[in-house]
Amino acid sequence: MQRRGNELTGGDARTLAFASLRIDAPLLDRLLGYQRALLQELGAGWSPEAMASAHPVALASAGLSQDVVERALAVVRRFAGNREVARRLRAHSEDIAPDRAGDLQERLAALDRELRERDDPESVALLLAHEDEVLELHRRLLHLLGP
Repeated sequence: MQRRGNELTGGDARTLAFASLRIDAPLLDRLLGYQRALLQELGAGWSPEAMASAHPVALASAGLSQDVVERALAVVRRFAGNREVARRLRAHSEDIAPDRAGDLQERLAALDRELRERDDPESVALLLAHEDEVLELHRRLLHLLGP
């Protein structure tokens, strides 16, 4: 018996969810502190040398280890990317032709489903409760570190 594409994708998402790090309130506070400290240490620009000195300062400031920050930030970045796309779609929803409104709603539902399938419900709920702050720091870091 062959699996349909959605069943395979859903199974993969559930498997990845088990491997994902759970984000609780204390860890989220430390992660946001790490990002704030990193932004402060890097200032208006960055170079490899600046990052090499800012990163350990930000880790120490937040009380995080390299291993924890890497795994946890992967969850936060995935969340931020998902929510940023959803926000942009919603912001342009009035510009979409009425005959495409259904496509937009399907895409938004898919983003929500992907978010909830990939990470545990408690982490998702916590990140959603702090969505504005998470996205603001994510955008600032992207702007600073981007091309």
